[in-house]
Amino acid sequence: MISTCSISGIGFVLPRLSYHIDIWEERKVLGSRGQGLKVEIMGKNHLLPAIKIAKRDAYSVRIKLAVGCLPEKILTAFQPVIDEHLNEEAALNNCTAAVHDVGKIVEDVQHTLAQGNQLGSTMVNDLLSDLQEQEKKLTQYMEQLENAEAARASLLSQLKHALQEQESRQELVHNQLLVRTCL
Repeated sequence: MISTCSISGIGFVLPRLSYHIDIWEERKVLGSRGQGLKVEIMGKNHLLPAIKIAKRDAYSVRIKLAVGCLPEKILTAFQPVIDEHLNEEAALNNCTAAVHDVGKIVEDVQHTLAQGNQLGSTMVNDLLSDLQEQEKKLTQYMEQLENAEAARASLLSQLKHALQEQESRQELVHNQLLVRTCL
């Protein structure tokens, strides 16, 4: 199974970048770092072999990510956050409006009682009905917000895992550089 995403302009940039790095390598501009730079940018490191170019056009490149690779995991976790974004915004706005409506109901009751008026059974039934309706709406909005929160928590978990992987990899490379300088 392969997941697909699009990166605009990468088809244009990578060949030119490779060309310039080749020239710099030839002219020894970067010294011994030229090959390492090329390896890192052109995809011979541990992340990019999982990325394959599927289709190129004038404006973008469609790439395929192998299932289970780090970029695929992050994109998979990010998609629900994108999908929930509009629902989250609407739920936040609706939740604020429902809380405002409940506050208005409470103010109306307080105002009525402050004037010394009694709440009749019809008015009490109307208030209960309004409060139950607002409670139902708030419950619905809370469920939407909980879904959005769960999607964000999943994304954050994947990003933390990716960060730990990269920090571990950096430490490994750093330690190898220290061994090299000691020799």
